Amino acid sequence: MTPEDLVVIEEIKRLRYRYARALDQKDWRTFEACLAPHASASFGGGAYSFTNRTDIVRFVRDTAGVSTVLGSHHFHHPEIDLTGDDEAAGVWAMADRVILTDLDLVVEGAAYIEDHYERIDGAWTIAQTAYRRLYEVVYPHSSIAGYQITGDWFGSGGRSDLTVD
Repeated sequence: MTPEDLVVIEEIKRLRYRYARALDQKDWRTFEACLAPHASASFGGGAYSFTNRTDIVRFVRDTAGVSTVLGSHHFHHPEIDLTGDDEAAGVWAMADRVILTDLDLVVEGAAYIEDHYERIDGAWTIAQTAYRRLYEVVYPHSSIAGYQITGDWFGSGGRSDLTVD
């Protein structure tokens, strides 16, 4: 592995991190830019599959884009292999928590993401992404004594309403 290879791997890591930030902050322009125009996706072990960027962005925006959905996605332990001058493959561990405030639910889980990347006009993009859950749990947040949301990116601009006496 050369120093140049390590730079490319870092660029791909930053792409995946940018994807997560854009998803959680509902920044659809940045999210879309992370995907190749011909990108494909398989979410939830194939429960939802898409064959182009437009449909992927529409699905994610329609399901996660409302203010009653608060999400946090973390990607860890990347295993990235350069498979060509402008192609790479990667596997990531992912942990997520999504709060559905209108449904009184919390969804938590873990998965392994398998990606294929392409460099298009000098920028790395996700050309294919898929995940299958290791586990997923769903529970009502009202079942946890004292559970309250004291701040969120969309409702309070990220400012906490928590006060300490």
